[in-house]
Amino acid sequence: MRLKRLELVGFKTFADATELVFDQNITAIVGPNGSGKSNCADALLWVLAERRLSALRASEGTDVIFAGSERRRPLGLAEVTLTIDNSDHTLPVDFGEVSVTRRVHRNGESDYLLNGRRCRRKDVVDLFLDTGVGRQSFSVISQREIDAILSLEPEDRRRLVEEVAGVERYRSRRDETMRRLDDTAANLTRLGDIMLGLEMQVEPLAEQREQAQRYHELRQRAESLRLSLLVKDYQLLERRLLRSDEELAQYQERIVAAETALREAEAKEQQARLDLLQSDEALTTARAELGESSSRTETVGTAIRLAEERLSNLTARRQDAAEARQRHGDVAA
Repeated sequence: MRLKRLELVGFKTFADATELVFDQNITAIVGPNGSGKSNCADALLWVLAERRLSALRASEGTDVIFAGSERRRPLGLAEVTLTIDNSDHTLPVDFGEVSVTRRVHRNGESDYLLNGRRCRRKDVVDLFLDTGVGRQSFSVISQREIDAILSLEPEDRRRLVEEVAGVERYRSRRDETMRRLDDTAANLTRLGDIMLGLEMQVEPLAEQREQAQRYHELRQRAESLRLSLLVKDYQLLERRLLRSDEELAQYQERIVAAETALREAEAKEQQARLDLLQSDEALTTARAELGESSSRTETVGTAIRLAEERLSNLTARRQDAAEARQRHGDVAA
């Protein structure tokens, strides 16, 4: 297993994307003060799932994000990718090259990626157990940690020896197994309590079972009776429906006959209206002719009266003439 490449974007002083390639001949990183040598070590610890802020020389989790400068604005995230040559399969994965990425946003959200796929922090920690490279290993030691190692307590010195000897994985597995055993014992105790409670409920449950069976039988009986009643109701309704259909057919025949009679009556009414209209026209014509006849009668009566008056006048004149002629004759004699 060999460190091949370290890529940094927005991590502490590395505002721009920076790639550090570690060839076979590289044994050290040198540079002036403030050039970012310590930040490279911090980035290596951080991408290996280190959460201790003191180990990262930070007071908050977002302090690893580039905070800005006079010429650059602050960034919104920090990302570090560590690429490892795993051709010897020191890491327990079937990849010749393994890349681990850690990303944190300004709002506090963080992600872990293993070969570009999202994973859990625990997956990253378990991957590097007993490899000599990890968040609590001594592959990365700061200057102040060297002084601390010299003054380690026996328990801390034991942990250091276990880490170097490669028993950290087994100790973690032992602790996890002990936790599982404790959980199992607690579950067994709880299971015993549950069984005791269930045994106390056996007799009441038996009574409830008998009641449930009786209820089930009565319910089946009631369901059977209900179905029988429904069948009878259905048959009764079917007979009523048949009678209703017959009555409906009769009513429909009556309606057809009534409609026929209605149409005939409407036709007769229409004919009567036409006859009445013709009678009205004839009456109007007769009245007009009667008026004309009355006018002619009055005219003829007037003419007759005038003729009678003329005749009376002529008769009177004739008599007068006769009398005058007689008088003249008498005189002549």
